[in-house]
Parts: sequence; C-alpha cells; structure tokens
Amino acid sequence: MSCILTNAHILSMAGNSRNFESVDSILVEAGLIKALGSLADCKFAAKSSPEIIDLQGKVALPALCDAHTHIVELAKGRFQLKLRDLTSIKAIREAAHNYRKANPILPDWILGDGWDVNVIDEPQALNRQLLDELFPDVPVALFSKDYHAKWCNTLALKISGLLQPDASMKQLVKLDDKGLATGIIYEDATLHIEKFYTPANPVLVQTALKNELQELAALGIGSFHSMEGSNAAEALQTALINGANFKCVWHFPLDILDEMIAKGIRTHQDQSAFTIGGVKLFADGALGSQTAAMFAPYSNSDGNTGILRHSEAELDEIVAKAAKAGISSTVHAIGDRAVHTVIKVLKRHQAPQLRHRIEHLQCISDQDLDELKDSSIALSVQPVHLANDITMIQNYWQDIQHQAYRFKDMIAVGNPLAFGSDAPIETINPFAGIYAATQRKLHNDPHAESWTPGQMIEPFDALRAYTLGAAQLSFSQHLRGSLEPGKEADICVIDDWRNQPPEFWLAQRSYLTMIDGKIIHNKINTY
Repeated sequence: MSCILTNAHILSMAGNSRNFESVDSILVEAGLIKALGSLADCKFAAKSSPEIIDLQGKVALPALCDAHTHIVELAKGRFQLKLRDLTSIKAIREAAHNYRKANPILPDWILGDGWDVNVIDEPQALNRQLLDELFPDVPVALFSKDYHAKWCNTLALKISGLLQPDASMKQLVKLDDKGLATGIIYEDATLHIEKFYTPANPVLVQTALKNELQELAALGIGSFHSMEGSNAAEALQTALINGANFKCVWHFPLDILDEMIAKGIRTHQDQSAFTIGGVKLFADGALGSQTAAMFAPYSNSDGNTGILRHSEAELDEIVAKAAKAGISSTVHAIGDRAVHTVIKVLKRHQAPQLRHRIEHLQCISDQDLDELKDSSIALSVQPVHLANDITMIQNYWQDIQHQAYRFKDMIAVGNPLAFGSDAPIETINPFAGIYAATQRKLHNDPHAESWTPGQMIEPFDALRAYTLGAAQLSFSQHLRGSLEPGKEADICVIDDWRNQPPEFWLAQRSYLTMIDGKIIHNKINTY
C-alpha cells in the first residue's frame, strides 16, 4: 500500500527530541516510512499516486507496544470462567452457575482467573469444598488476580498429587489441620498443576485470539511481548500464518531453556513478526499474594517476607548458562529483596548482544537505583498495576511506600525503560497505563488524590516507554519505535492531548492503526 497520512501533528519519537515535527505528512510505501514532510513534499517523493488520508489534525505517533503480556491467556479469557472484580462469594456462585448454563458440555478442565483474596467478603470460603459443590464432576483450577496462586477443587488436587503434597511442594500448598490441601496453591505449585491440563480447543483459541487482536488494534497496539509457554507461542505463530497482523517478542519459560540452547536459539537474532526474546525467570511472587520477596516483613504479618524462588547462587547459575548460549534473561522481580538479588546477578553477566531485563520492579531502594546506573539492564514496568495496588502498598509496605513504582526515578537512571500491562492480570489498555503513570490515582479514579505525586511523569515519557523504549528492549529500535524514513510503517493515530485535562487518556482509542503500511484499524474517512 502506498499512502500519505496528512494534516497530522506528528510525534516521531526520533532522537532525543520531545517536540512535535514541524511538518504534517508521512509518506508510506512498501510497508516502510518513505518520507516526512509537507503534503506537497510527500507527493513529490512518491513513486506512484498514493492514497491520501486526512488525519484531521490528530496526532500520529509510532504504534504502541505492550512490553509485558500473556496475550493468549488474555484471549482464552473470552471462553473461560472469569471472576475478576467479584467481591462476594454469592457473586462467584452466580458466575459459576452462568458458566455452566453457557457451557452445557463442560471442558475437560475448568480454567479461569480473577479471584482476589484481598477484596472478597468471605476469604475463608475460597476452598476446595466450594468448588467441589459448584463443579463436582470436573477438575477446576482458577488463577488468582495476580496469577501467583490458584484455587482448585479436590479432583484437580488429586490428579496433580497436591491434595497431600510431598516435601517439594508442601510449602507452596495451603494445608488444613489434617495436612490436606485447602484448595489454594502458590507459585511453582501453580506451574506443576498445569502439566495435567488438557489443552484448550485450538479452534476456540484462534477465534478468541482473532477477536483479541482486533481489540489491540483499536487501542493502537501493533506489537507486544508475550511471557507464555510453548502452546501459546504456537497459537501466535498459527495466527500469523492465518494472516493476522502483529509483531510479537516471545520470552520462553525456563523449562525449555536446554531445548532452546540445543536448537542454537539466540536472543533477538531474527527480527521478524515473531521474535524470540529471553528466558523468563521468576525471582519472587507478587504483592497481592504477599509472596513478593522483601527485606522487611509485610506490615501486620507474623514475620512473612515473601518467597525468593531461587537463591542468588541458583539464579546466577541459570543466568550464566543462558548468557553463555547468547540468551538474555527476563526476570520477574517485585519485592525489594528480589530486585536487589536480580540486579547483582544480571550485572555479572552483561554483554553487548544481551538485553537482560527486570520485569515489574515494583519496589526498589535508592541503593539499587544507583546500582542500575552503570549497567545495561532494561526496566519493564506496568503502570496500570499501580492504580490497583495503592491500598495493598499502604497495608503491606507501610514503611517503604516511597520505594514503590518509582517511574520518575527510573527515567532519571537512564536505562532502557518500557511500559506494559501484564494482561490479563490488568487491562491491556495502554491509555489506562498512561493515566496511571501520569496521575498515580487509586483505581484510576479522577476524584482520588495522587499517591506519591513526586513520581508522576509527563505524557511524553509514558508514550516513549510504549514506543521507542519498548523497541529498545528487543534491539529493534532501528526498525520501529519511532517515525523516521526507512523504518517500518507501524503507526497509530490518537487525539491531541495538549490543552486537555488528564482524564483525556481514560476515554482514548486509536482512530487508525497501521502495521507495515497496512491499515488494520480505521475510523478515519479518506478523500
């Protein structure tokens, strides 16, 4: 497709400039940006007669990239049991009843997510007996909202051997006074049970993924990083073969590291629509489950400091092994102790061809911010988590609230910084993330006060983290992330936020989204 996008305010993200371009048109040819200039300049540079698309004074900027998703899991939520935002056991019962009504033939496993022990009215009722009552004839395993715990029925626990767990799993399974699982399992136990799942119907998955990708395009998202297993990677590659338009960086799980090394896989060696990133590791758990690894105990706990899923020595061995094979490490670290440990390990194994990165980075000390400055470690954070974590931070991290979600300080450090969503744990809507990063309000409520307002950032910095910053995390900044001649024509179009109130972002959508010069979402009229 050859076209000229004109009558636009262009935020190119090129170089170090924070300014809009002085020209208003972009020439796109053969999937690439050919020129930026006036309409007349672009017409003159065109090889043929291009289609003219009037952007009506809106802002053209690089298509957005979500640097941390579980995109296939998000898509599967369209046909699985969803308990998100439910605050009562009664509501959970109703959701289960409605699910059974909508699915008279139940799948081999009932899967889903969204329950939140921090908001449910009767948390003690989140046990296997309730799920046995609701689903007595099929195994059930439901992720918590933060994806670091699962709520299972008795059948699922028996099948997986977790009803009476052995020593290797005992600390990761909540037990009753008889030594039997209550139904709640944590961290590595949630991975263990997945080995017994029956894979979802691939036709259902592809249909759900197609619909989800359409929603991403409407949000201006042209690319994303996926933190999922091999089945999800195969589903994404199938979608591309079937004609879907997106770009994905896949960060693969630790359990296939040896397989990837044997295949000669190297991080970001093939900059195609489907690129292999790093090996995804977990240093700790999550704030909501109180399993994020902390130096000091959680406030009002009986000494709980969370879970460090690998010792420093164990983590070092894994990172060293991957680095030797040319594979970067993508490490989940939320608590300050986990972040500290991960920084120490990653700094030992830096190399120009590697892009080690820390995911989430929700709590970090001044000392560790300084440690980042002389490193190449990339930072991948999710502002939308902040909007829903403020109350938990106030309750669980009372004395170290100033260490949480330090976006402005991260920018000052100068390391590559990218924003994402962690969907389906939070909404994939990047504009909700921009509002959270710039306003820092509980539940993104415009009427709430900004929490730790000294860490609020400007819209430009948030947009940069969703564009050029995200491209830097996959060494693809020479291909995308900014609007410059020779780069891929990945573009989105939104309203001009200048002179608008901050709440502007909460209602924003993309008017036009283009990937490789192909329009995949269009609410703009042509002439």
